[in-house]
Amino acid sequence: MNQYTAGELVTVSTESDDPNVPSGFTDTVTGQPADPGVVTLKWSISINDVPGETTVWVYSAFSGNITRLGTGIYEAEIDTTAAPGVYTYEWVGTDGVQAINDEQFLVEAAPL
Repeated sequence: MNQYTAGELVTVSTESDDPNVPSGFTDTVTGQPADPGVVTLKWSISINDVPGETTVWVYSAFSGNITRLGTGIYEAEIDTTAAPGVYTYEWVGTDGVQAINDEQFLVEAAPL
């Protein structure tokens, strides 16, 4: 699990560093990179094993939370200011385009 310090902007992406996991959204029939009709990023913070509320961002040219980098490739920056804990996030696509698996990262409190 990747670790960060509270206060960092953490970039999460549909791209994968794991060669066994498809990079970006893919069409469930052809396996080729594809853009979903709707791209959603869901994320939450667990503090001391207590899950927090889920934040939901939906891609739109006007929202600014999610950026499209190319076909099937999206990224977002999560602000971890004053929020140490375990962050869990999931990318979700619609219209026969495969969702990306849940991922996690740890944010530790900033040193004084």
